[in-house]
Amino acid sequence: MKTIARRLGKLEERFGVSKKDRFLLIVTVSGQHLALDSDRCIEILNESGFIPPSGVTLAHLCDIPKGLNASETESFLRREGAKICGR
Repeated sequence: MKTIARRLGKLEERFGVSKKDRFLLIVTVSGQHLALDSDRCIEILNESGFIPPSGVTLAHLCDIPKGLNASETESFLRREGAKICGR
């Protein structure tokens, strides 16, 4: 049983689904200026539960509409976070 658990652990680490590893890929549009910086956007998505604590996540910040102020951007992220993070 220990051998199987160890092998499964190695496979989970290799494929990025282990409980301890988290890989986050952030996609943005070059030259697009948002009211909030990308770090704050990721914090909001993380606080809202759209970014899992482990595994691989792709965050499409390029889906945020242009012209939103900071509070509108935050509410958009909280409302549309599942779409932005591909869930």
